[in-house]
Amino acid sequence: MSLIFNEVEYTYNPGTSFEKKAVTDISFKIDDGDFVAIIGQTGSGKSTLIQMMNGLIKPSKGEIYYNGEDIWDKDYSRKKLRGKVGMVFQYPEHQLFETSVIKDVCFGPKNIGMKELDAQISAFEALKEVGVGDEFIDYSPLELSGGMKRRVAIAGVLAMKPEVIILDEPTAGLDPEGRNHILGLLKRLNEEKGITIVLVSHSMEDVAKYAHKVIVMNKGNMVAYDDTMKVFADKEIIDEAGLALPQMCMLYFGLAGKGILLPDIPRDETDAYKMISDLYENMN
Repeated sequence: MSLIFNEVEYTYNPGTSFEKKAVTDISFKIDDGDFVAIIGQTGSGKSTLIQMMNGLIKPSKGEIYYNGEDIWDKDYSRKKLRGKVGMVFQYPEHQLFETSVIKDVCFGPKNIGMKELDAQISAFEALKEVGVGDEFIDYSPLELSGGMKRRVAIAGVLAMKPEVIILDEPTAGLDPEGRNHILGLLKRLNEEKGITIVLVSHSMEDVAKYAHKVIVMNKGNMVAYDDTMKVFADKEIIDEAGLALPQMCMLYFGLAGKGILLPDIPRDETDAYKMISDLYENMN
């Protein structure tokens, strides 16, 4: 699997007084099994970028290829594409509309052509995968907590057997427990199921901990795309994009300024503790 953007641009309201270029000359490749985060200030082009990934909006210029096929070729099935490249929007509970959890999760699979029984089997498997028990299947989605609604929304995409899941701020508004459950679920889907994850996030801590690679957007331009800690090591790019470094990066640079050099930038507190403990032991 690969998702390729080739010199892609998108302009809203072209030819009018409201014309605005949202993204400019974007080229990148996301490979099978990647966990890619997209970061940037509000209005930097993140949402436009992900909506083009599964054909919700057509680029004004350039090509988008999925598995070697141009998704905007006249004979290409974008309905089939959306079964392979699933989208979970910000506040995905707003996507829930059926009268029961099981009906809601079945909707996507049936919409891409699964038979009723196959859709139900896939829905049950997806709900189990995200940690929603059988006792909830007949509940109205509106009766669930915020965290449970997010799980059901993700299950609705997962039931379509996607190769890629794109998520726009999936932890927004959740308490720490709900946040950790969602991020842990994405990590497991990526590592155990091999599903490619594309995550839009404003939390640099989450990005540092979970993402393999990072795309940095700034005023419609992609200003960086590289391994996560290589991107965060470039303070100038992060500063220019109006973003804050993760706390562990700040710790790394703060220690370096005092002549204490860690072997690498830690991804999280556990990494930092181990590196500092090893350094202390080697000094004694």
